[in-house]
Amino acid sequence: MAEAFKIPDGGSIDGLIAGYVAEKQVIRNIFTEQIAMEKAGMEADMPNSILFYGPIGTGKTTFVRAIANETNCELIEMNPDPENFSQEVYKKLKEAREGYLNEGRRTIIVLNEIENHLEDTRVNRENIVKMKSWLDNCAKLPSDSLQNAYATTFFFTTNHPLEISDEILPREEKIKKLISLEPASDGNIEAIIRFYIQKFDKNGDMINPDSIDYDAIIEKMSPDDEKGAFGNDKIKKIVQLACQDFDKDIDNNRTFEEYLNDRIDKAKRNIKPERLQEFKEQLEELYED
Repeated sequence: MAEAFKIPDGGSIDGLIAGYVAEKQVIRNIFTEQIAMEKAGMEADMPNSILFYGPIGTGKTTFVRAIANETNCELIEMNPDPENFSQEVYKKLKEAREGYLNEGRRTIIVLNEIENHLEDTRVNRENIVKMKSWLDNCAKLPSDSLQNAYATTFFFTTNHPLEISDEILPREEKIKKLISLEPASDGNIEAIIRFYIQKFDKNGDMINPDSIDYDAIIEKMSPDDEKGAFGNDKIKKIVQLACQDFDKDIDNNRTFEEYLNDRIDKAKRNIKPERLQEFKEQLEELYED
């Protein structure tokens, strides 16, 4: 199945994603700035695909939605039937081609858990062959002389990058960049908390984000080999609940930071220790390669 999102104009990546400054800069360099150059009539180097990898809950798909929003690309999220993967993807590529020819708008196709379709197995053989072919030209602009161009960039997401076929993963002309989204720590934890205080503070000025002892909060929330880590969605929920608790305290008997600490203490880390360790091992192996 595929779901097409009509993305409204406006809204930046910074306005939708907290923290992850280095990762955002990579995206600007290889994607958003290339689109801006193309729109300005300059030569651009559009990537055929980009891969986000990291544990569940680190915001991989949310990141791609923010990219589509900032660049005003058509966004299609797909979770194809494994038995009809190539047919379903090809159908969307043809729609993307027609969309560009009619509206001049590029498309992003998100394929989540891509390792399920591109792992080296007999069942996936056709998928790998087809994807290798598409990744040669899919980002190029359609023309009469280039029929297999679709003005499309694939964004793959995965928790298990090492399971992807080595006919695709290590080849830059296929996957332009691998971007790791690690569980939030240090500055990213602070950035996420500040971001969602602004979102969830009903009165807009009742909570002073600068009054919080972020060093103490980070010490409690940082990834831990024995305890695991908080996913970004979990941090968002913690801040939301703390804001609700603080809003109900009409007499302001307690500070927002006290409510925040209560919610942190009650919350369970949703990235388990074994998954965190697996991610670290994958990271080391990918960097070695």
